Amino acid sequence: MIGITALPLLAYEQYGWALLAIVLNRLGDGVDGALARLSGHSSDAGGFLDIGLDFVFTLPWCLVLRWPTPLKMPW
Repeated sequence: MIGITALPLLAYEQYGWALLAIVLNRLGDGVDGALARLSGHSSDAGGFLDIGLDFVFTLPWCLVLRWPTPLKMPW
């Protein structure tokens, strides 16, 4: 959820906040698997969820970077 908030922040040209959201997302993603393994709570479902949520985060970035002009919000 933290990472996906970067998209509206970018749309409103809040670049510093968007960068913070991305950095926090990547830090959290890097730490969660290690913590699950250390605590003995890792599972195949957790690994699948991690990959799935990475995809949800990455897909909007691919779409944003695809358009040569900024996306216009309808409101």
